[in-house]
Amino acid sequence: DKYWRPKGDRDEHESSSPYAGRHHLNAGQQRSQLPMWQHRRELLYAMETYQVVVLVGETGCGKSTQIPQILRAFGWTANDKAILCTQPRRVAAVSLATRVAEELGETVGSTVGYHVRFDSCHTPATEVRHSTSLLYVCVLHCLPSISHCCVHVLHRCCM
Repeated sequence: DKYWRPKGDRDEHESSSPYAGRHHLNAGQQRSQLPMWQHRRELLYAMETYQVVVLVGETGCGKSTQIPQILRAFGWTANDKAILCTQPRRVAAVSLATRVAEELGETVGSTVGYHVRFDSCHTPATEVRHSTSLLYVCVLHCLPSISHCCVHVLHRCCM
C-alpha cells in the first residue's frame, strides 16, 4: 500500500498543509515562515501597481491572516479607511478575525472585527473586518470607509 506509514512517522493530528505543525513557535516566528509574509514586498508592489491582484497559495500559507495585517502595517488603513476580508462561511470569518486579533495582541472587536449574519463584533474604528461572502455587497454599500477588499472566495451567486 503506497499510503502506509510506520506508526512513529505520522502524528495523528497531522494536517495536509505543509505549514501546519508549528505550534512550538510563537506567533511572530510562525508568521515569519509563511510565504505571504516572506513575499510581502512583492505583494505590496503588485497591489499598489494593479487594481486587481489574484493570489493563489496552498492552505495555511497566510493568504487570509497575513495579507490584511501587511496592508494595515503599511498604512492602507490610514485616514479612517478599512480592509474587508471575505470568507465563504461564518465560522471561518469569526475564526480568522480571532486569529488575526491574537497575532496583533488584541481582542476581537477593536482593530480587527467581524460581521456575519446574526452576529457582529466591531466598532466604527475597526480597521480589518472579516465578513461572509454574502454580506460582502451589503457591507460595501453601508461602509464607505472600506478602501480595500481581500476576497477569499466569491461565487457568482454573490455578485
